[in-house]
Amino acid sequence: MQEYSSSVTSALPQLPKAPTGIEGLDEITEGGLPLGRPTLICGSAGCGKTLMGIEFLVRGILDYNEPGVLMAFEETGDEPGRQRGLSGLRPEGAAGPQDAAPRPRARGPVGD
Repeated sequence: MQEYSSSVTSALPQLPKAPTGIEGLDEITEGGLPLGRPTLICGSAGCGKTLMGIEFLVRGILDYNEPGVLMAFEETGDEPGRQRGLSGLRPEGAAGPQDAAPRPRARGPVGD
């Protein structure tokens, strides 16, 4: 495997970064996640994707005075906080979990 020197990588243009405040992550990402760009976090069930999103959101609010929204598509209501014991991490004044799942509609008789 070919090794690349730091002089080669330092010559590349660097994207502005948004620090995550997550210990170790800012170091391995060389400053945080790309600023103003979406970042897709992938992994198998239970590997910590939602936990990372919650931690990023909380650190952004508490450490950097940044607003944020977390959308978890597989979980409902307070499930992310309850399952991971994070319900006490909600910063003061922050909105609680909102379940945006479609509600079943009552069906009446069809046609008359």
